[in-house]
Amino acid sequence: MRTRQVWLLSRSALYAVAFALSTFSVVSAFADMAGLAVAFLVLSAITLVKLGRYENMFHMTWLTGHVVFCVVPSLICLATAFPIAFELAALCSALSVLALALTDRPSPAIRVSWTPSPSMFTLVVVLAAGVMVASQGASFLFSILLLILLFSVTARGQAMPVLIALYLLLVGFILLYAALFWGGFGRLVLAGTLIVPTLLTIRRLRIPFGKYIFLVFCAAGGVLGTLLRISTATFGSVLRASLGDSNVGPLVLGQSFIDRARNGVMTDWSGWFDQVILLGLAVWPRDWWREKPQGFGAAWVAENMGPGYLGHSIASTFIGEHIYYLGLGWGLAAAAAAVVVIAKAYNVLMSSRYLFGLGGYLVAVYLPTFYWGGMASFATRFWTGLVPLAIMLAIFVLLKRSVGTGSGARHVRAVRPLSADDR
Repeated sequence: MRTRQVWLLSRSALYAVAFALSTFSVVSAFADMAGLAVAFLVLSAITLVKLGRYENMFHMTWLTGHVVFCVVPSLICLATAFPIAFELAALCSALSVLALALTDRPSPAIRVSWTPSPSMFTLVVVLAAGVMVASQGASFLFSILLLILLFSVTARGQAMPVLIALYLLLVGFILLYAALFWGGFGRLVLAGTLIVPTLLTIRRLRIPFGKYIFLVFCAAGGVLGTLLRISTATFGSVLRASLGDSNVGPLVLGQSFIDRARNGVMTDWSGWFDQVILLGLAVWPRDWWREKPQGFGAAWVAENMGPGYLGHSIASTFIGEHIYYLGLGWGLAAAAAAVVVIAKAYNVLMSSRYLFGLGGYLVAVYLPTFYWGGMASFATRFWTGLVPLAIMLAIFVLLKRSVGTGSGARHVRAVRPLSADDR
């Protein structure tokens, strides 16, 4: 008991350190001390990674978003001497402390009464691939989420060779889509879909692949994605070109909203409430709701870039949209409230016995999208994901009733994480 108390006290102290470093970063950024602001930002990120639980999908996917869309872009801006203050990056760091603190718990024991067999997973992958080819890729996002959730359940308790085969089958489905239908856009969503299954596979295989290494690979993958889109001669020119790419662009745009707020901005509560409405009703068909508001990214493009960009969207991190509509003070408070809602949703869905913990995975899969693009970007994908989740669980219930304890079913009392923490 005493050991646990000491451990909890040490974690609380680390959270205090992370928040203090984030606060120093905020103060330095608002004082126009860019180098010091980024230094404190990096130190805060290192402390947050130390705090992050490897088995907690919220922690790992949030940290992935933080590194890819905040820390690395800040370093790129500093290295290229791009004229930007780092207030938004520092504020993202402070709210990241809040996000991890609200979800700081081991994954709960999930009571599972039926687990699909590897052969069933293989069959579903084959069927999904057929539908994807027949629909010319239109069903990809629907299919991949279904497969990720199904993989999350099927992988439980599998032997190492079987687990590797299942993972490679899932990756093969994504590569098939990339080879046949991918047009080069949406690579962040495409890559982000693999974060949760990759983490599950690494953890269950007990591969000595720590948090820091994983996040460094994610950061390198973000830079590689820029290289795939930008053909330049030198590494320095790639960094400069990446300032307008979708990895660095959200930070730059969001910071411009802070600069705009300094000059005095009329709060647009109706525009902000539209985004809150979309957080709950993003999946509602526009044909049935003619007055359905646009997500922030599309609305900003329509208002600021003209009709020639109709159908395009843009991102400004999970804080940017709030500052754009409400200014700095109210905007920061609204962004913190949005983080609380997302974190609480994860906690509730992860522990729901009716969803086998898959509701939590559904939040985690698109958490980097929330970090990158805000409420509407996240909600559109999250609520759409509930459809395949409901279908899959309905199939589970029907098969369980029909096959009982046959060859395709295994009864499991409870599934717990491999470790309570990753100290």
